Amino acid sequence: MGCTNCNQSNPTGNCNCSDPIPMPIGPTGPQGPTGPTGLTGTAGSNGTNGTNGTNGTNGINAYTYTTASFVMPLCTSISPTATVTISVTDLGVFAGSWATTGQMIYVQGAGYMLVVSSTANSITISNPCYPGNATAGTIISTNAEVSPAGLMGPTGPSGLTPVHLNYRGINPTAPSSPSDLDFYYNSTVGGSFFYDASSSSWQPLALDGSQGSAVTTNIGTGGATITIDSSSARQQILTSTGAVTLTGNVVVAMGSGVFTPGYTVTVIYNANLLQSTGTVTIFGILLNNAQATSSNLTITNTYDGTTWHPQLVSTSTTTPLIFKGFLAQSGTSAPYITPIYNTLGGTLLSAYNSTGSYVLTLNGFFPGTTVVFLQNGSVLQNGSVANCFIQAVVLPMHAGISIKTYDTTNTLADGLLNGTYISIEVY
Repeated sequence: MGCTNCNQSNPTGNCNCSDPIPMPIGPTGPQGPTGPTGLTGTAGSNGTNGTNGTNGTNGINAYTYTTASFVMPLCTSISPTATVTISVTDLGVFAGSWATTGQMIYVQGAGYMLVVSSTANSITISNPCYPGNATAGTIISTNAEVSPAGLMGPTGPSGLTPVHLNYRGINPTAPSSPSDLDFYYNSTVGGSFFYDASSSSWQPLALDGSQGSAVTTNIGTGGATITIDSSSARQQILTSTGAVTLTGNVVVAMGSGVFTPGYTVTVIYNANLLQSTGTVTIFGILLNNAQATSSNLTITNTYDGTTWHPQLVSTSTTTPLIFKGFLAQSGTSAPYITPIYNTLGGTLLSAYNSTGSYVLTLNGFFPGTTVVFLQNGSVLQNGSVANCFIQAVVLPMHAGISIKTYDTTNTLADGLLNGTYISIEVY
């Protein structure tokens, strides 16, 4: 068979194209589609680390110290251009670079200052005269610490203008010729009033609270227990249908209600409640037979927020309760009491407090206004008779009588009460 594009053929009929006939080249065909991505090859080994960078420069301290003394300048409100340049240590760095113009700084001993300018080793400052700053002309010593500070805050609103009242005392009527803001307590009305010059009149400042209505309790013959709580009236009257002989006890006590400081309860005891086999105890005050059968008694009990303070404040008779006797004392012993007359209704007790200081008590307190009379005895000291000074004071709320003895050098001393006469009257 013939050979295509060959110059010759062999005997077998196969083409021997060792010498092809040159043919013209056709145009390039279009590019075929992109083949799929091949597999990722293995990662190469890490390269060597680069060399470390150099360390940065040290930061600058935001404080410094003065290296010389300086004089506090005038306030800028007085002299706007008044300044002073202070020398400062650089502490190994550029000290003044942190103090920029317009910044507030605090200078030890001087106060708050305003930076005008700064250099490597100095800061020029002015004095804004903040409260607490040193006065102009003060010498500020060297080695004073200098540090950043903040501006003073804005001035707050003005407070209320205080009102000063002029006390004119306690009077049953308004004082004459008053001035503006005079005030007084009106004992007739029961309240305080101040004078208003703009209206030429007295105006109420504070009025007394009204007294609660009285509660009357008929005791009868068998006695009674009366408990007062916060819902009860502040005045209690104990009465009876007539003169009776008690066969039971009468007890008046405060309940467990909630009471406010200053709460006062008044009990009026009617003398028709005759004491016999029973007893009368009002707020812890045990009335003696003379009190229970005498004229009417008035007892108050006032709460101070913690403790009740009972007090027999008055009777309808002018006859006082009386104690008369003599005192003696030695060493650190309590005074020895020799009674010669006693209508107080209880035993007078004594206690040693400290050198030359003693206390007399009666059932925890004296039931009314108490008056004490003392008369020195002759006291033997070192073989001779000498006078001494003895002081007696009734304690607050009639809790007792304080007695103090002083020797001839006006020094508190023991053993000076021997032969001292004492008289106590309770109204």
